[in-house]
Amino acid sequence: RGLDRDRILSKALSLGLIDETEIENLKEEEVWNFIFQPGFSTSEKVTDISGRGVGLDIVHRNILKLNGDIEVKTRSGNGTTFFLKLPLTIAIIEGMVVKYRDISYIIPTIEVKETLNLKELKIEEIHEEKQVIRYRNQLVPVINLEKLLKKDIVSENENIIESLYLIIVEYRDHCLGIIFDEIVGNQSVVIKPLPALIEDTTGFSGCTILGSGKIGMILDIKFLINNYYKENKKTELVYE
Repeated sequence: RGLDRDRILSKALSLGLIDETEIENLKEEEVWNFIFQPGFSTSEKVTDISGRGVGLDIVHRNILKLNGDIEVKTRSGNGTTFFLKLPLTIAIIEGMVVKYRDISYIIPTIEVKETLNLKELKIEEIHEEKQVIRYRNQLVPVINLEKLLKKDIVSENENIIESLYLIIVEYRDHCLGIIFDEIVGNQSVVIKPLPALIEDTTGFSGCTILGSGKIGMILDIKFLINNYYKENKKTELVYE
């Protein structure tokens, strides 16, 4: 039958996931993604197999843990298709090794759109001191990694003055420019789980041992982009 947009939005409103002022600006995929929220169900009756809002939430979380993605395509009256995307090998990925404040990070190369020289860019400041660049006919938010990971050690301007590179990453229709000090290069990396001490830390999908013997943190770009746009939704709608 396809997904019922109105019922999904009504449920999202009742759960406080959105407010009425945001509805007209929601893209279709953002509406469908509500069905992956914990406890989300439009079913009026609770049975042994439906109505509790736990099935799709579990599926979604486990696919993301595998560095995969899930996309929804639906047509009213026809049906719904779920596209599951998983890496060919879960243990190894191609990654771009970068450095920020002498710490090594890995960005999956599939999520890197472009690397730019920060010194050659004109960074503009807009609403609420948000910084952006004009990139291919759109405004892309610019943010340093400390702020993205919620580790505000130094000021935004100091980061920009000292850093050299801006890496544009993309997930679905959203782009984000992340500031780094150095691009080491591309290499295949073996994904290892996060140590127990930091396994609940957000923003990372795992870690790896680099050729130098040092540990590199693998950035969870999907999470970082989704979280940034979720927290800055009202601002982004001004200049998207």
